[in-house]
Amino acid sequence: GISYVITIGGGGSSNNDAPGNAGVNSSINNTAGGGSQNIISTGGGFGGGGQSDADGGTGGSGGGGGCHPASSPPGAAGPRTTNPIQGNVGGLGHNSTFPCGGGGGAGQAAQLNPNSTSSHPAGGGTALINGGDGLASSITGSSVTRAGGGGGSSNGGQNGQAGTGGGGLGASNAADENNGTANTGGGGGGVHAGPNTLGGSGGSGVIIVRSKTQAASASVSAATDGDYYVYAFTGDGGIEWS
Repeated sequence: GISYVITIGGGGSSNNDAPGNAGVNSSINNTAGGGSQNIISTGGGFGGGGQSDADGGTGGSGGGGGCHPASSPPGAAGPRTTNPIQGNVGGLGHNSTFPCGGGGGAGQAAQLNPNSTSSHPAGGGTALINGGDGLASSITGSSVTRAGGGGGSSNGGQNGQAGTGGGGLGASNAADENNGTANTGGGGGGVHAGPNTLGGSGGSGVIIVRSKTQAASASVSAATDGDYYVYAFTGDGGIEWS
């Protein structure tokens, strides 16, 4: 038989006035018959943080650059992984009015917010504070967009919008909508409400298996889409065909 072990990664998290923590990889792994097949969806990169000029972290999609009101350069955009490419880069931060960079999405890099276009004084450029949009998939039989980037936060300016597909909003006050949506891989939104403020958390991952043949056993129930069986894993588990 053929069996696969499913691992669902948790979303990233934030730290007080410092770079956050990256999302955890999700994977589907088959080691039957002495071989090995391991498909990995890389977790999202961490945000550079407020009160910080730290760069955004590398991930399946990159995290947004940090922001700081001083004359030092703001944080650079977090890069995406390249082997293989899975998502898009995050956004450049700004050091004038605290617009921190947004996160990249599966379908689009972090984007410019038209209300935050002023050049930062340490070399020009604009803050890309809107989260990038995710990607739509119809693997379940219906189109669903997942893995949108989280929006960056601002101090007295326009906060970043969430990328479609579960991204969290950038905001001036902490709220539930700052968190990425669970089991979409959406990025958490930044929050600026003064020092020692935590931003939103990223959404956990999901793995969906679509097969013409019904599995002999699975840790989740099968849905059907025409002649196909669809298994959606929102937590760790396994699936096997005899």
